[in-house]
Amino acid sequence: MSEEKKKEKLIEIKAMFRYMSSDVDKIAEGEAIITVNTEELIIVQQFKDPYVIKLIDVLEINPADYKLILFLSPNGRLIITELGYEFENFTRILKDARNEILAKYLLMDEKVIRKNIKSEYAVYETDGKVFDSGNCNVTIYETGISILPENGKLIRTAYCEIVDINEGDYKIVISNEEGRKIELSKMGYEYDSFKKALSDTLNTLDMFAQNLVMELDPCADTLTVRNVARLLRDGRAAMKKDIERYSSQVWKSLEKKIDKAGAAAEYNYLKSLSYDDKVAIGLKQGLMGELTSDYIWFLIPISSNNPKNPGNAIAMEAIPIENNKKKEAVKASSTVTQDMSKIAKDMQKNMAANLEVTKEMFKSIGESLQAAESETAKKKAKKGIDRNDNENNADNENNVDDENTGSKEESAGKATYLFKISDKVDHSDPKNTKNLGSE
Repeated sequence: MSEEKKKEKLIEIKAMFRYMSSDVDKIAEGEAIITVNTEELIIVQQFKDPYVIKLIDVLEINPADYKLILFLSPNGRLIITELGYEFENFTRILKDARNEILAKYLLMDEKVIRKNIKSEYAVYETDGKVFDSGNCNVTIYETGISILPENGKLIRTAYCEIVDINEGDYKIVISNEEGRKIELSKMGYEYDSFKKALSDTLNTLDMFAQNLVMELDPCADTLTVRNVARLLRDGRAAMKKDIERYSSQVWKSLEKKIDKAGAAAEYNYLKSLSYDDKVAIGLKQGLMGELTSDYIWFLIPISSNNPKNPGNAIAMEAIPIENNKKKEAVKASSTVTQDMSKIAKDMQKNMAANLEVTKEMFKSIGESLQAAESETAKKKAKKGIDRNDNENNADNENNVDDENTGSKEESAGKATYLFKISDKVDHSDPKNTKNLGSE
């Protein structure tokens, strides 16, 4: 996609604005030409440098009394007034552009099953009270459903987080694992086709997960397969303690796949710093269907009850693995074969970006600290470097590895990502180290 197309101008208008870095600190104000493109909002005043605000940094858009209030990350504010007859049009275009960019970042351009279904929505908290409601557009993706409200933030629910779906009286009620419910209604003639598309998409993911479990544990009975498949739906990483409630063989087979993928050294080293039963492993379908390998990934919390060396990170690594059923299809496309390592690298970066964007936009967990090459983990495993040395020398070692092992990473498509569990201020207080496990 060309740069011009990516940043296509959507609307341009003359208006008044006030740009503030906080509730009281003003940066600029006055009359300006305000432009919205597919990625940015640009403010241009005569004879002054423009202000370019990325739409991904817009936390909320509140229209009131014919003025727009934009809350910006981390704590800025932009107020736009005197839009005249273009107020509603400008507001709609700005919201649509922001929702589109959020969907792009959170869903990583995955396959769309059904798009822009007009609906009404209501989000219910665990106590049954309505948290948010209004008109929206609903889009069914391959691995999640998104709701783009006319007002408010984009709501995205991954299928692996859904615990129940009920339908009746031309309404669909989706319940997630946190106890929240999303009700979708008033779809008109789209209702039946929406219901079928959503059901078919979920069934496809569930069948893949069940086939995976049967491959991992050929002796598992029907109920075991179903229970474990729910834990691993759509590549979700499930903890050892949860999987072993139903089948210890599935967990052993997942660890064998990590070994076969060539990441046993990194996995065993990181696991030695963690609680064994809290290690989580997932197996995901390839990003390009039959043309790419599947990949296995793991999450390992690095923490302990030792206040002198508690650890404060979740390690993540993802590795492409060969799927015999896809082997011939992969060989049939030389272009895809040549790009396999790049796809694996992009996938890892996308997952890290997804966690970071989710943290910023929806206050979810995870703050990306750094990317460390898997070769570094191998060296540390061999040398027995302890966690403190690892923390102090990470930057220097990463720089060396970037120079010496760049070509190796290209061929292997491997990287290890670390995410902070708690903020540095909280982490420095010995009283808080005992809470790392629950965090």
